[in-house]
Amino acid sequence: MPLFGSSLKAEEKRANKEALLTALVDVTSSTHHTTIDDATILRIAEAIRADSSLLEKMIKFLKAKIKDEDPMIQCVGLEVLDKCMSSEIGFPCQYEAKHKILPRVVKLTDPKEGYHHEVQRRAKVMIWRWADLYGKDVRLGGFMTAYGEVKSKGGYEEAEETAESTD
Repeated sequence: MPLFGSSLKAEEKRANKEALLTALVDVTSSTHHTTIDDATILRIAEAIRADSSLLEKMIKFLKAKIKDEDPMIQCVGLEVLDKCMSSEIGFPCQYEAKHKILPRVVKLTDPKEGYHHEVQRRAKVMIWRWADLYGKDVRLGGFMTAYGEVKSKGGYEEAEETAESTD
């Protein structure tokens, strides 16, 4: 049982980690949770540190939550993404989010798209916050670009007034 047994155990271990990560993200992205538990974010970070390939799956999952039709799920998805970006998984999460989710978040800010007002407001505040936190890093310049795009469309008049209330 040397080669096949160890391969099977490794595959089973990976499947368990993936199931744990998916469950954690699903729990934090449900409409029943209005605040995101830091301990849960820590468990997500630990799972990703143990297997970095899970980061791409988490990003894909959060993108689906942010694209959801339910404004509550969209808002919680944004909050989970924000907490993961500022957690122990930091830069890799920020980098992947810049490429895979940021264009969707920018789209959420456009009133012509018909998203709920609260989703638009939170997306604007998140982009503003991310530009401030991560935009100085040349590898994450997309956050400054996104901020400039939203600002050029007049997207920050209201967000500036309410940004401090979400911090």
